[in-house]
Amino acid sequence: MKFNIKTIVGAVALLTLTSATFADISQAEDAAYRKAVQFIPVGFAMSPTNCNGMGTSGYTMRVRIPVTRGLDYVIIVGTDAAARYTQLYVYDEVGGLIIRDLRGVQHPTVKFRSSYNGEVICYMNMARTNGLAAYNVMVGRRGQGNKADTFNGDIPSINTEAPAGN
Repeated sequence: MKFNIKTIVGAVALLTLTSATFADISQAEDAAYRKAVQFIPVGFAMSPTNCNGMGTSGYTMRVRIPVTRGLDYVIIVGTDAAARYTQLYVYDEVGGLIIRDLRGVQHPTVKFRSSYNGEVICYMNMARTNGLAAYNVMVGRRGQGNKADTFNGDIPSINTEAPAGN
């Protein structure tokens, strides 16, 4: 069987292109952990969430994060190499925008202090990707809060749900 040099080059190019379209969740987790290490020396207790997955350009994911008044929070979205432009928005329970990161970086990060007890709704939008991209969300907390506002020691769960239509 004879192979033409164009056939071999074409096969190699095809393998290279198809391998770049697979999302790598472990790479997204590593990126989130590398970013989280920067916040540990300033007192943030970082914790992974059960929120990771894959999406293409235009994919939007929603996470509900419980907050306590007076605590500082940092939300980090780690992405793999296929994610080119990711946006991060944080809203309060009634739909008011608290903070957003639209800088066009690969790993958006926001930091804020909660002014109420309840939860915030965090939207992550993969505005631009090269094929299928992976993401991972981490949350950090810092501070004492008010004694009357603290929870009973149970670790709150992070509720993840995809918005309708995605």
